[in-house]
Amino acid sequence: MMSLFERISAIYRSPSHRRDLDYTKLITPEAKRGVFLLLNQTPYSPGFVNQWLREVEKDFVLLYQDFIPYCRDDHSYYGHDAIAVFWEYFEKSSTKSVAFLDFLECAFMNQASPKKNDLIRSINLVLENNGCPYRLSEFVWPERTVDGTVQSTRVKTYPYIYLAQEPIVDDYALKPVLRLFADPEFDKPNKSFSNALKRHKDGDYSGCITSCATAVEESIGVISTRKGWNIGYGGVGKSVQSFLRQSKFPPKLKILGDFIAERRNNVGDAHGSDHDGATEADARFLIGLSAAFIVFLASERQ
Repeated sequence: MMSLFERISAIYRSPSHRRDLDYTKLITPEAKRGVFLLLNQTPYSPGFVNQWLREVEKDFVLLYQDFIPYCRDDHSYYGHDAIAVFWEYFEKSSTKSVAFLDFLECAFMNQASPKKNDLIRSINLVLENNGCPYRLSEFVWPERTVDGTVQSTRVKTYPYIYLAQEPIVDDYALKPVLRLFADPEFDKPNKSFSNALKRHKDGDYSGCITSCATAVEESIGVISTRKGWNIGYGGVGKSVQSFLRQSKFPPKLKILGDFIAERRNNVGDAHGSDHDGATEADARFLIGLSAAFIVFLASERQ
């Protein structure tokens, strides 16, 4: 459970207090309404969502004092409908889009929230189908094995808002690589790729590029171990070259490995380098390219 300081710090790291992305893009009323309709239909015990969102009110009011008239100090009074309270607030034409993003992060950062990625995926589907350019990342738990059984421990990373990639990148790169990384064997590249997404979110574009390259190199190591191949390390370029020599993939794919290595060396922050040339576009491109490349190399064409 978060300490009071951790909780307040997390609240003040919400989208309205960050500068890593453009959080001013329009969120349609249909997207907001769809999320609240979904929350009203979740398969949890009666009153669970209402009790959860009552707790979220306490966090949200710290960010938006104009929300004070919408909530009550006595959260136990009969008939308090937290979904209706939030919807009334967001229905106001003067409420900024970023406030809705703050609400989503506050909701799932709250200790009373359901720690269910199925709900996150459902919300993202509603956002996508209603023209919203933002998505929520999923809960990440560190894993430990007890008697051969994988058990989840304390939440490692809470959901945060990110700007969606182009739909084709989401469908054919990001979603497939995250499914691949659900396998415990890919724990190391999963951590590196998650770090790339986080660094992108934080505006650390050079760091994002470095983490993308690391995820590619570590993924090649996992795939190679599965196949009983010996891969020489020494950078992502050399790892790709060694992998391709033992595979049935076209040798010209080495160009991609060389490109990722060049980006890491010239605009990444590897080996203590601090480059100013990395842009948000560079980072987004490397995220999509690395994800697609990893999925392709892990495919069953061998």
